[in-house]
Amino acid sequence: LKPIKTPQTGMFHMWAGFAPADLLRYVVALSLMICAYFLYLRPFKNSVASASIALCGGQLDFTMEGGTPDSPQIVLSDNTDWVQSCDQEAQYTYMQRAYPSANASNHNQASLTGSTGWGDKRLAAFLGYAFSSCPKGTVLKFGKCIAIPPILARFIPEEVRRGSPPKDCKRFNPSLGAAACAVESPQSDVCRWDWLSKVCDGTHPGNVYRSACGHDVNKSCIQWEKVFHKPHPTRNCEAVFHCQKLGYGP
Repeated sequence: LKPIKTPQTGMFHMWAGFAPADLLRYVVALSLMICAYFLYLRPFKNSVASASIALCGGQLDFTMEGGTPDSPQIVLSDNTDWVQSCDQEAQYTYMQRAYPSANASNHNQASLTGSTGWGDKRLAAFLGYAFSSCPKGTVLKFGKCIAIPPILARFIPEEVRRGSPPKDCKRFNPSLGAAACAVESPQSDVCRWDWLSKVCDGTHPGNVYRSACGHDVNKSCIQWEKVFHKPHPTRNCEAVFHCQKLGYGP
């Protein structure tokens, strides 16, 4: 066979080991991917992250009551100390924590078996408490405080993002004397009432308050004189107990 001659071709121009046309294709492909990331993928990721935080971020273990014309004060019930029922141990724990000056054993023996934007108030209170576990501008997600995504931040009022939790709801305080039962005692628009309080003391302001400040003189005297060891500010409890021993009264 006759030797085959290789065809003659033009010279390839190389730059840094690459053909210019191939290098241009790489640059164009990389530029398209970077543009797609910033124009489409990153905004989509922020939208998904914002939706995830809006649904599952912040504190979740609480419920809300009130915020209506009949019950204007918004009560946020913290359920982190959830118990199935207020048994003797739970009752003792609650009394020691909420009413440290009370005699828990005596309490066990005497315990009781329009134009306002209410929707906006409830929403602000609800979101405010959900976002209060982290500093301002951040939100709790999977146990860590992260920055609130800009998309979500636009829909959250500034007062909600301030990172300050509500104060505890006022409960019976015998050290105030007659003022402890004052109906006109000022209450905040929003307050916190935990689960143990709800189970052992009922709804805000609590069964202890209702018993000590109610119309039943016997129950009221028991709370003031025997549970809290304080003189009743408006009743003669000595006479009440004396009449009870003689068989008068309930």
